[in-house]
Amino acid sequence: MGRLETAMFAFKRAEDLDPGSLPALLGQAIVLLNGTEKDRVLDAMRLLEKAHALDSRQPTVLLLLADHLFFRGLVSQDQAQEETSMDSLRSGEHMSESAQVCFDRAITLALTALEHAKTNTLRSQACFQVARSHHHAGRIYQAFQYYEQASKLDECRKVYSHQSKSAPSFQGNVLAQFGLGQMY
Repeated sequence: MGRLETAMFAFKRAEDLDPGSLPALLGQAIVLLNGTEKDRVLDAMRLLEKAHALDSRQPTVLLLLADHLFFRGLVSQDQAQEETSMDSLRSGEHMSESAQVCFDRAITLALTALEHAKTNTLRSQACFQVARSHHHAGRIYQAFQYYEQASKLDECRKVYSHQSKSAPSFQGNVLAQFGLGQMY
């Protein structure tokens, strides 16, 4: 709703009252990640690392960290592609080692989140994170399996239309479905 400063104040106050509050740390990190200033990402990562130290099995923390590593892998991959010759691009040798490490670490975090998630929506998000990391690392078979699993886990979520209040429609993890579409 555009009141990021108010939200940040509330989350900081909650952390002051309870320094070990995971929701307070997560809330602050999410507010920082939704801001427009680039230096906020480092602060958000510090908060997520602190939350991870408090509870290394918390699925939301794991998924946010996995998401960050995934995007770091994309940046590393883009930089490697810019530096490679056309011959190595044609042979498929454009994946930098740092990109591969980021994707593999994202997969590990997302699999841990999948193991500890208590809802199908979180499980679906974890499968999606694993799938897209495999996809960008060039492991298409594994990507397909996890995209499919993500779609199935979240396919029964009810979505009510704002225009029509009558019958709900059912929709799954749209990003996972998009990933499946890319596989064909």
